[in-house]
Amino acid sequence: MRPDEAYEVWAPSGGPWSPWVKPILFAAEPNWDPTLFAAISELNEPAWLASPSSSDGYRELRRERSSEDLSTAYVIDLPGAEAIAWGLFFARRGWRPIPLYNAIPGGYTAPVAPAPLDASPANPFATPGFVSVLPHALVDVSNIVRAMVSATGTLHTLGVPANRPPVFLLDADRRVGVGTPVPGRFDNRSISLPTDFPSAVFLRAQGIQRVVLLQATAREPQEDLAHTLLAWQQGGLVIESKSLANDEAPSAIEVTPPSRFRAAWYRFLATIGLRRSPLGGFGGAIPIPSAG
Repeated sequence: MRPDEAYEVWAPSGGPWSPWVKPILFAAEPNWDPTLFAAISELNEPAWLASPSSSDGYRELRRERSSEDLSTAYVIDLPGAEAIAWGLFFARRGWRPIPLYNAIPGGYTAPVAPAPLDASPANPFATPGFVSVLPHALVDVSNIVRAMVSATGTLHTLGVPANRPPVFLLDADRRVGVGTPVPGRFDNRSISLPTDFPSAVFLRAQGIQRVVLLQATAREPQEDLAHTLLAWQQGGLVIESKSLANDEAPSAIEVTPPSRFRAAWYRFLATIGLRRSPLGGFGGAIPIPSAG
């Protein structure tokens, strides 16, 4: 499958949510054959997903949707490829997954200084000729790409209508990454901006009245995402939050204004220190200082 064909699966022409599907991973990965990687395991139905206003809870894709289902969108902010699995979970139940990954993969490993030759419990890899490696990219997007490729075939087979409620997919590790941003590493840290999402006006025009934020542990949104959720809240949408660390049902939160909220130059301030990629999105090598 070509990248443009895979992109059409995730962002079908004319779909109301398609303009927000980030094309960066499709441009960065040339081969979208879903058989290249193992299929993503199906998630079990969690107890907290049962709708409190409906005895049969959330309905399957081929069945009629309830009014609450049709008015609910999700924002899945989980580390790495976890959001992809949840995106397929909701796709099987009639939601439309919208990937918002805005960092390019970059390299995965890069050699650094040779390890000492004296092996010890603290340094078990110290063998003659061994060169230690560190993750080259600060944010490991490779697992996300593999999961996206694997999920493409499933999403195509499901045939979720393009106008079904959206599930926005984010990488919770996007802002920080792993390790130290030393020269030579690939800095693909990124942030989520309000312009990465539809406005509250657009969401309400599509029948969305409620947005549920799904995170691993926290109930409060990350600071970059809080800008979007607060704008939605002020636009009349109900914002709820759900932590996967417990079995409690989603509950409403009051999103508080993050720093620089509504600043006309917020986009500039927020992206200071991040590296823009010529392909779009974020990603670039940290320069190695010149000698002399």
